Amino acid sequence: MLRDAGHACPVVSVGSTPTAHFVCNLDGVTEVRAGVFMFFDLVMHGIGVCALDDIALSVVATVIGHRHEKGWILIDGGWMAMSRDRGTSRHPVDQGYGLVCDIDGTPWPDLIVDDASQEHGIIKVRPGSGATLPDLAIGQRVRILPNHACATGAQHGAYQVIEGNSHAIAAVWPRYCEMTMQLAETGLDPRECAYIDGQWQKQSGRERLPVVNPATGQVFAHVVAGDRTDLDRAVAAARAAFPAFAATPVAERLALLERIHALMTEQAEALAQTLSQEMGAAISHARAAHVPFALAHVQAAI
Repeated sequence: MLRDAGHACPVVSVGSTPTAHFVCNLDGVTEVRAGVFMFFDLVMHGIGVCALDDIALSVVATVIGHRHEKGWILIDGGWMAMSRDRGTSRHPVDQGYGLVCDIDGTPWPDLIVDDASQEHGIIKVRPGSGATLPDLAIGQRVRILPNHACATGAQHGAYQVIEGNSHAIAAVWPRYCEMTMQLAETGLDPRECAYIDGQWQKQSGRERLPVVNPATGQVFAHVVAGDRTDLDRAVAAARAAFPAFAATPVAERLALLERIHALMTEQAEALAQTLSQEMGAAISHARAAHVPFALAHVQAAI
């Protein structure tokens, strides 16, 4: 209609996974925003777009306990692993926080992650079902199909790729920035590296420092404490780079700041989650204050 009215319309964009899956004719369309078409998920299964066997994204968790009197199996994957998306809650079949399968991807009858905290999940038989809770041993791994592939994928830094029926990781697909992709290509452990002189380098220091959430007292990560050798390499690289950077035109510096601002905006939720854990701040405050203030500082320099 717009073209008939004389408008050029150089870009015609259509979207959603169902559209990408069922469309028969894309004449005149220049872009298809396919959504979760690459992976599918339980929401798409619930509306008839895909079969369970088509879902290519899952989260592997480990059984860590039982509450037999409640009919619970406890796992080490909560909403930080699965996301808080409850997209199937209004479907005829509510999948909770995810559908539970064995490690090979075969679903147990009516077994779902019924509830979740930040770090732990509760597996139960779906309410109203006559299915039996399976006898899963502590240490046994389960594979959980997610409600929303985008939201679940966003909780993780990379996809661990397996092929066919193998459990071996065949590849790692980073989700984040160029620096993360560079690190993945080195094969180095990110917990032992520092970014020095434009590349990831393994640190000489060997002492691991715990990173503690002040709100809970729990250790949620470890980092390697760099030693004098690491410090000297970093300082030498900075001194060597300074003359060229000092001569960089203003326009290029502004472009760099704009890129930093764009990446921070893209990763705002991940930054908020990290700040919340590292500082013990409420996640609502990290989202509403810490990250926006950091973005405002960068914007002010632009």
